[in-house]
Amino acid sequence: MINDLLQSRDTFLSVYQESTSELRHTIEKRDKMLAVLSEKIQAHMLVLDSIRKEAASVKDVVDNIKQLVIEKEQVATVLKLKMEKVSEFKKDFVDKIHFLENKLSEYKAGTS
Repeated sequence: MINDLLQSRDTFLSVYQESTSELRHTIEKRDKMLAVLSEKIQAHMLVLDSIRKEAASVKDVVDNIKQLVIEKEQVATVLKLKMEKVSEFKKDFVDKIHFLENKLSEYKAGTS
């Protein structure tokens, strides 16, 4: 009977040690998998951060280009207005020349 108890105890200890060993291996495997997943997540976070920075940089460039386009459009509008004024001055100038030519012709016709 004592031998049975001792054998039972030894069997229990053996099974307990096996179970503990298997549990330890399972925990170690899980810890390794968690470490790998953590590294992958960290790498993805770095990539995402890099993408965010690049997107912000591209947005700044686009905003700068938009501002340049607005400024160029304003310059074009001012130039268009100035060209319209030049056209008006040209028309007035041509009209005055015609007026003066007519006056000169009338004067020449009257003095002849």
